[in-house]
Amino acid sequence: MFSMIKDWREQRILDNSEFTHADWLQAAQRIVILDRLNEDELHACLS
Repeated sequence: MFSMIKDWREQRILDNSEFTHADWLQAAQRIVILDRLNEDELHACLS
């Protein structure tokens, strides 16, 4: 139950963010540990 509220809150923050999806992808490309993810996994993390 609490994880649903947490997920909803996090998504709400992201939805109201001024960052575009392209901005998030650009930022994620700078995080070395995310280099191990394939493109589908990366998009899943950022959506």
